[in-house]
Amino acid sequence: MGEEEQKTPKSDQEQVGGAAKGAVDAGGKVLDAGKSAVDTGKKAVQGARKIADGAKKTAETAQKAVKMARKAVQTAVRAARLVAHMIHALVSAIAALFNPVTWIVLGIILVIVIIVVAYAWLTDGFDYENVQGSFRETFEGNYARFGEDEATTVSGEFGKRFNFSQIDIEGPAELSMSSSGCGPTAIAMALSELANQEISPIEVAQFGLANGTYTVADGTYYDLYTSVVTEFSSKYPSLANLKMTQSNSKEDAIKALQSGAQIVCNSGSYFPVGSGHVICICGYENGSFLIKDPNTTEAQAAKHTSHQTKEPLDVGGYKIWYLDENFVHENVANYFIYTV
Repeated sequence: MGEEEQKTPKSDQEQVGGAAKGAVDAGGKVLDAGKSAVDTGKKAVQGARKIADGAKKTAETAQKAVKMARKAVQTAVRAARLVAHMIHALVSAIAALFNPVTWIVLGIILVIVIIVVAYAWLTDGFDYENVQGSFRETFEGNYARFGEDEATTVSGEFGKRFNFSQIDIEGPAELSMSSSGCGPTAIAMALSELANQEISPIEVAQFGLANGTYTVADGTYYDLYTSVVTEFSSKYPSLANLKMTQSNSKEDAIKALQSGAQIVCNSGSYFPVGSGHVICICGYENGSFLIKDPNTTEAQAAKHTSHQTKEPLDVGGYKIWYLDENFVHENVANYFIYTV
């Protein structure tokens, strides 16, 4: 009996300890379950946030789509209006074409053209060269050529703006302009008119002296008339297209002058005071050549006075003489025709 009484308390302790352990184990499981529930809640919150972000992005995309759709609609409306305006303009043009007033105006224009053409044919055509020459004289004197400095240009009637005298030129003694410089002076007058700016006779004479086409003893050689083309066309932009042609024909000379050319001539027995002279023909009017003579002495003027067809012009302090075309032609050897 004593042994049984000692076993009973031990058995109770074991039972109490086992119960306590079971309670602890159960509490641990409950705690684990709580942790698991918390983790699940966190994941649910994160998922909800992702869903919310996705919904926000979807809303922004939808807003952009709406804006693009509005712009597309506006563009379509503008295009439709433009097409409508074009159709309206086309319909108006077609209506004007079939308008009787339009046909009346076109008929009047046609009749005027027919009358002008018929008049030209019946009167043996228009004097085109004279018209062209007059146009050039009227306008080229008043406006600078393209590409020039305005400060170097001169106003006035073409052909009648630059007039130089070999007698009064002050130049280097070695050029002997007063006795031998008629060629450079005449060439300078022609080139100045074509360039619409002053080109000095001294400059032409110095060029000739340097390349052997002008000497004090012999004056101007033929090669000076041709070599100035290359030299001065490269030196002056307004003379970039400078050309020289030679002719013995009075008709060629007249036609060239009416088209805006300038002519330099070797004169014959009439013009020189001594034994050989060069002049410039700057224009043609009503059967007369307009002569610029580098020799401005009174003796030379007296010769011109006896053969002039009208009173001379005074340009730059020197005369431009109106001399009969046939008289001039008989007393010159060659026409050196300069054009641009």
